Amino acid sequence: MPAIITTPPVSLTYQQTILADGPIGYWPMDDIGTPPTQSTDVSVNNYDLTVVTSTSLSAAQPPLVNGSTYSTQWTSTAQDNTGFMASTSIYAGASLPLTMEMWIRMPSLINWHYLFATHKTPGFSFYRGLHAFIDSNGAVEASYGNGGGVATSNRRSYKSANGTFLANTDTHMVLTFPDTTTCKLYVNNSLISMPYLSGGAVTFDASSGQFAIGRAWENGTGSFYGFIDEVAFYNYELTAQQVANHYNAGI
Repeated sequence: MPAIITTPPVSLTYQQTILADGPIGYWPMDDIGTPPTQSTDVSVNNYDLTVVTSTSLSAAQPPLVNGSTYSTQWTSTAQDNTGFMASTSIYAGASLPLTMEMWIRMPSLINWHYLFATHKTPGFSFYRGLHAFIDSNGAVEASYGNGGGVATSNRRSYKSANGTFLANTDTHMVLTFPDTTTCKLYVNNSLISMPYLSGGAVTFDASSGQFAIGRAWENGTGSFYGFIDEVAFYNYELTAQQVANHYNAGI
């Protein structure tokens, strides 16, 4: 009987693993420049992001992810609204579920580490779409909104426990809104409780289609402090197996 020859499975790179799951946008944060001028989207949609208030950004920093080339560092705690913003509509008209994924490291915990925000364009109000930040206690708060403003009646928020995120720790984070009554958070491949915090039955509004990485909404105040790497955005809920695949590919 002839010997049976088996072919070992091909190990995908981190970037190949992410792209295989079809993100709307995928920003490896590999751009260089002092300071950088954009964050290049390597997905099929080519939604490159432009830099806003770039004085406290430092590109080509050591990566947080196995196989990544660089990360980008936010160097200031001044909440100067530094970050990357979309120049085109990324998910205008989208509906839930939606998922954000990134790797982060924070030298210390401050109020507030803005992770991402779908922001207003001139004439629109705050809290249109999705929004998330980490506070000085290491808890993450995430919201979706109808664009009506900052009042809780215009947004629905969820918040994890204190200590969910730690300083000086490379962390893989996946945050997803499966529907208008649920928020899920994975931290380093562990599902973390995200209890309801405030707000009512709010209509999700993504009509502007804009968003930012590492800063608050347009004309708002707030930015990240630390390192961000390998950011991806999906128009569906990642499964637990997909989250595990991404995490394991990155460590």
